[in-house]
Amino acid sequence: MTIVAARLRKTTGQHEDEAVAGAINHRNRPVAIEVSIAMKLFDSLPQTSKDRIEEFEQRHQIKLPADYVQFLLQHNGGRPELPVFSITNDPRLGSTGGIVHFFYGLGTDVNLIDIEDAIEDYVSRVPSDLLPIADDVGGNAICIGISGERRGQIFFWDHSEEEEPDEQGNFTYYNVAFVAPSFSDFIADLKAEDTLHL
Repeated sequence: MTIVAARLRKTTGQHEDEAVAGAINHRNRPVAIEVSIAMKLFDSLPQTSKDRIEEFEQRHQIKLPADYVQFLLQHNGGRPELPVFSITNDPRLGSTGGIVHFFYGLGTDVNLIDIEDAIEDYVSRVPSDLLPIADDVGGNAICIGISGERRGQIFFWDHSEEEEPDEQGNFTYYNVAFVAPSFSDFIADLKAEDTLHL
């Protein structure tokens, strides 16, 4: 039995991970659900594996959202054919949208487009509950929430408004804007480049 988690979530109102964890069949038994991320990418990276993803999660003591894990397994990064995303109206930021330059991969051994490199680049610049998973054409980061209330959500991190953490290492999120409630929603909402209105 295969169910697209994004469709299940919209039907039930559940968060994607909750929908996947709580799915049952007609006999009230848990079922395995395969999350499918359908999109066209150019310059795809070498395939990754569940073992490599689990090693990454253990090393960084995080648990990646299920839809993003499926993206890594299916595509492991690349340039999207439909690259334009919308930014929720936020008066702090000057634009209402952006263009995805490249989704990072995992275990690619290719500098600048691997998640491990992104973590090193952003370790003291991006809030600790966000993981950079892509960049836009302006050098800003597209991040996924990996813990707390932001878990699974997608955010835009604006480098031109970069802030310093306070004495406790906390950020105010001044340069971070909400983009989408989940990775699946983010992918589903990507549009062609000629639709961008800055």
